[in-house]
Amino acid sequence: MNEQKTMMLINSFWQGDVTFKMIPISTDCPFAEVIYIIKGKGLAVISKIEYEKFSLVPRLNSKGDRIPIKKGKQGEMEFEQDRKLFRTLYEYQIIDRSEVEWFIKKFAENEELFDYQKFLNFEPPQQEAQPTIGTVGTVPPDGKQEATLKKVTE
Repeated sequence: MNEQKTMMLINSFWQGDVTFKMIPISTDCPFAEVIYIIKGKGLAVISKIEYEKFSLVPRLNSKGDRIPIKKGKQGEMEFEQDRKLFRTLYEYQIIDRSEVEWFIKKFAENEELFDYQKFLNFEPPQQEAQPTIGTVGTVPPDGKQEATLKKVTE
């Protein structure tokens, strides 16, 4: 097996988060792209190996609009679909930190110069789950059974 490092670490964005990616720097590289997922604390590794997979896609009319089905589940409008065969790339997830670090050291040519540890050590701030719409009932700290209502916006 070729022991040459065939990828380069770069700063990037993914789904609104600052992160790093690994991109191929050689045609010998077995991967199309590698993305570090901040929230999942793991690597999404996209190989160059293709496979075929069936997927359902909406049928379109001559204007490019989806064709509705008259009978929907519980009043929801559904659309006609076709089963199509697509060629796609295999994707793997590496979630163990030691395996993530091994992968980077194995394939990234600039792993000693690029500070990927800041991403591996990043802890997103904890946020309380907050409702987004409607009215929420709260119990006062004095323990009385009367509930107060708080209007929630956004």
